[in-house]
Amino acid sequence: MLNREKYAKEIIEIACNGGNIAVVNGKLENCRKTQCNECNFNGGTIRDCEIKTRKWANSEYVEPIEPPVDWNKVPVDTPILVRHSKSCVWDRRYFAKYNNGLVYAWKQGTTSWSAEDPAYVCDWKYAKLATNQIKKENKTMKTEFTLNLDSLTDLNNFVMEISSQIPCDVDAKYGRQVVDAKSYLGLVTISIHPVTVVINTDNEDYIKRFNEICSKYKIVEE
Repeated sequence: MLNREKYAKEIIEIACNGGNIAVVNGKLENCRKTQCNECNFNGGTIRDCEIKTRKWANSEYVEPIEPPVDWNKVPVDTPILVRHSKSCVWDRRYFAKYNNGLVYAWKQGTTSWSAEDPAYVCDWKYAKLATNQIKKENKTMKTEFTLNLDSLTDLNNFVMEISSQIPCDVDAKYGRQVVDAKSYLGLVTISIHPVTVVINTDNEDYIKRFNEICSKYKIVEE
C-alpha cells in the first residue's frame, strides 16, 4: 500500500480545504497550518517541496515503530515529554487534558494534586508518553535513604519538600522509633541521629521525586 492510498481520506480533506499536504511529527497536516522548517517535505524552494511530496505519496507506507497515542484515553497526571518545536529539547510535564487536537500539560511540572488552579495548564505542539524513559531511570531509584538532618534548616526544608511534593506516606526511623517524615515535631525528636527515611508506594513518579529530594541532603552511605 502506498502512502497516497493509506492517507487518501486525509489528503482529499486537506485538498478540499484548499491546502497542500505536509507531514509534521509523523502526522499528516494542512501545509497552511504548519511551519516550513517543521515539515518533512521542506527543501528550501516550492519545487523541492513538490518533489519530496510526490516521492512520499508514491512510497510504500511503513507502519510507525511507536503506535500513535490515543490522548483521549491517557489518564490525568501521566508523565509526558513535550516541546513547542523540533529544535527544542523535550521538557518533562504531567498530562492535564486533550482538547481540540491539542495536548495540555500542567505548568511548571505541577500535577492535578499540586496545581493551585484547574486552569494552570499549557498546550504543546509536540507530546509523547514518557513511560519507557521513566521505567529505565527508575531501575536505579531507591525507596530508602539514611540522611543527616541535624541542621534545623535542613530539617525544616526537608519536611516542607516532602509534605508539598509527595502525596503518599513517608516514614522516618531511628532504631525502634518511627515517626511521620512530614511532621517537623516528630522528626526533630530523632534528627540528632542519622535518620532513615522510607517512602511507602509503588508509584514510579513519587519514588523519582523522593530520590530527587533526598539527593539534596547529606546521605549516609551504608
